[in-house]
Amino acid sequence: MSEELQQRQRLNQQVSSIPAVAGVYGLLYIPHDAYYIGSSKNIRIRLKEHLSELRRDRHSNFLLQRRWNASNERDWVFLLLEICEPEIRFAKEQHFIDQCLSHFEGYNRSPRAGTSKTYEWTPEQRARHSEIQLRRYQLNPLSESEKQRLRDLNAGRYRPQEERDRIRKKLEGRVFSTATLQRMSEGQRRRYARTRG
Repeated sequence: MSEELQQRQRLNQQVSSIPAVAGVYGLLYIPHDAYYIGSSKNIRIRLKEHLSELRRDRHSNFLLQRRWNASNERDWVFLLLEICEPEIRFAKEQHFIDQCLSHFEGYNRSPRAGTSKTYEWTPEQRARHSEIQLRRYQLNPLSESEKQRLRDLNAGRYRPQEERDRIRKKLEGRVFSTATLQRMSEGQRRRYARTRG
């Protein structure tokens, strides 16, 4: 039996061994310790869908699909993170997204669990999250090696045209302060210099 077939069977068995219950799951890319976190009312069926879409190169998450295409199946593990009631699965998913930084270092395209209609932050939550993030990086600044690791993880990422159009439409008519525009411009220049250099 070929190694490729063994790896396919290993992932098939992994997914089949996960119970058909509601909860939170993860797809772990072992070499980078990077996660994709999701939740479902039936985790086994959802993981089978992920596996099928990834193998057919038809997954809707282009970050996850690109990493899958550039790696071997032996580099991936499908995990059951927590079993919970269907009604609270998005709150549990949010916990794991935050804990694993899967929206920052992994393959979740959004920092929020579920859809925007499912999970809307209140102004108080936004302010608290902003304070936490500022405090986190002021008290524990990233080392140069950690910054470089994050740059490497994000190198070559791009947004598909439909997502760029959606963002452009959302920002139409929005007015930014001069200081905000300056910070955005500097960030784009640094990002461009990294990808060119």
